[in-house]
Amino acid sequence: MINRLLYATFCLLLFGSLIMCDGGKESAGNQGNTSAGESTEAASQPAGKIPVGRELDAVCMYEGLGMRSMPVNSKTKDLKWVGNMKLGDVVTYLGETAKEDNNTDGYDMIKVKDLNGKVGWVYYVNMVVDAKPGVVVRSSKIYSTPQLTSVTSKKLEPMTIIGVLKGETKDNFSQVAQNPEYPFWLISDDISTIDYDVALARLYMLANNQYKAGKISKQDFANKLDEMRTDRLYANSIFLPLIDEQYQKLVMESESDTAPSGEDEPMDDSMGDDGGA
Repeated sequence: MINRLLYATFCLLLFGSLIMCDGGKESAGNQGNTSAGESTEAASQPAGKIPVGRELDAVCMYEGLGMRSMPVNSKTKDLKWVGNMKLGDVVTYLGETAKEDNNTDGYDMIKVKDLNGKVGWVYYVNMVVDAKPGVVVRSSKIYSTPQLTSVTSKKLEPMTIIGVLKGETKDNFSQVAQNPEYPFWLISDDISTIDYDVALARLYMLANNQYKAGKISKQDFANKLDEMRTDRLYANSIFLPLIDEQYQKLVMESESDTAPSGEDEPMDDSMGDDGGA
């Protein structure tokens, strides 16, 4: 009887430990860029491990991502800041990975080289490896697999920058990611990989975020949009009509804000003549 009780207790403990391990792995996938994780995790499956020992293109998914001289862990000494990366930047993944001390599953950092030849370590969750930069051109539904029946309730809005995985296309779908651990599928026609579309989308995102955060005024925001819509580098961008529409809206709002009230407006001469007749 005692042996049976001990055996049952052991089974319960083993089952509980397995549940705790599964929970730990699931929560590890929630780290990193929140916009990517929150918008796509439920619509995708974790990606496979990136190749080690192979050099591949990688796309930055975080504005101002820091490049460090070595991986970050308790053994790190004389850690130096090598540089920063911009959202949508393409660098070379050098095939080397590293883990933080408390990570037992997956990668924390990867070694990259930028176009200026600077080499450093960046957090893997902020990069999409073996990909090229892309941007969503219209409101686009997210699919969990490359078929129409897998459509989800989630979507991405125009001018959302993504990493488009190379060679991952099927029929009318392309596999993309913002968080490398959670790729998903979009209709290929909803994506542009043209450099000036990606660049213009980034500029708009930065200006819009500043305006929403109250860091720049409405007039400053309008001025930034005016610079974008008149810059010849973006003359052929698919987003030019959207930028121009937003600019015109801000101009009208500014004029409305500064217009004098009705009681202070001078009487229109023509209306006065008509009334006198």
